[in-house]
Amino acid sequence: MLVEYMGKSDFPEYKSENFKITINEKDYRLDEIASSENQVETDIKENGKYLANIIIPPKETEIIQGENEEESEVNIKPLDMTRVRLVLWGRV
Repeated sequence: MLVEYMGKSDFPEYKSENFKITINEKDYRLDEIASSENQVETDIKENGKYLANIIIPPKETEIIQGENEEESEVNIKPLDMTRVRLVLWGRV
């Protein structure tokens, strides 16, 4: 996961574990938020001010070829956390 810091100081605390990010003790399940077609951007605010943005790329798919066209299937790959961006905003 790529983490970016915007602002000068007092960034919210975060923790990342598997497909979950915790920001100020609130959990966000990225594999449940992610879309198979579009990039998803989640804005996290507290008292009207931005704490963070989570940018999740579309889920990747692969086509597994069967013996004939009817037997082919689409496989949705697990979310690649190295492609997720977390932008933390300083609370100056």
